[in-house]
Amino acid sequence: MIWNAWNRTSSAGRAAPRHVIETHRSKLHPVEVLALHAAARLMYHRAAGQQTHHLSALKKLTSWLPAHVQDVAQRSVRDMGRRPSREDLNMEKVAAAWIGAHPLRFEYQKPGGSGAWRTNILEIYLVEAHPQNLDLYIIGRETSFHRDVRTFKLSRLSQLQVLTDQQYTIPPDFDPLAFFQSAWGVVGAQGNATEPVTLRFRADAAYRILEGGYAHLKVNPRAEDGSVVATLRAPWTAAACRAKYCRGSTALAPAWRC
Repeated sequence: MIWNAWNRTSSAGRAAPRHVIETHRSKLHPVEVLALHAAARLMYHRAAGQQTHHLSALKKLTSWLPAHVQDVAQRSVRDMGRRPSREDLNMEKVAAAWIGAHPLRFEYQKPGGSGAWRTNILEIYLVEAHPQNLDLYIIGRETSFHRDVRTFKLSRLSQLQVLTDQQYTIPPDFDPLAFFQSAWGVVGAQGNATEPVTLRFRADAAYRILEGGYAHLKVNPRAEDGSVVATLRAPWTAAACRAKYCRGSTALAPAWRC
């Protein structure tokens, strides 16, 4: 949109018209600008070897920033792509499978399991970043063995193959919010029964819960001794507790202590 504005002075001593081009940047709320900048910074921290694709995406994101901060934002990502990882090598095929609605075949070795590699075929519903360490995971229906919705870490995939001769449809009843409601990090119940879990966090650990980031936790007001009690629904196992909440916490229910 081009609109007329007026300079306060001119060579003739009177106001002279000038043209101002209103762009998408001029229409953004400051909080929207900050949200786009945060997305760009998260992408920078996630980027490994695919420098060309990430830089292109970052350029698009930072183009929404006001002109006076674009330069410093772009200078802050000059070293992107210098951290190679297997996750990044897998990203292109995962993207092709998800965007094209093609099943993805891969080998997967589950940590703490038998140590054997298992062939999986996944209809990807969602690609999700872990809320704490930003590692990428793929979530979808595994059709060759589990025949249920499962979560797989991107960097653990091996021998990926996009099955371009097949297509699938993401079911309308797959609700990411419901899936993550009982998730430990990004791993949902995965077919296991869930139950109410109540945890008490000591005063020296309560700050981390009060800082937020655990959308599925219901946090009670802080007690007089500084501790915090929180509840959630989750598949309850000793391994899950140790992996997620053990430090500084005590399980009140079920009757099992970290």
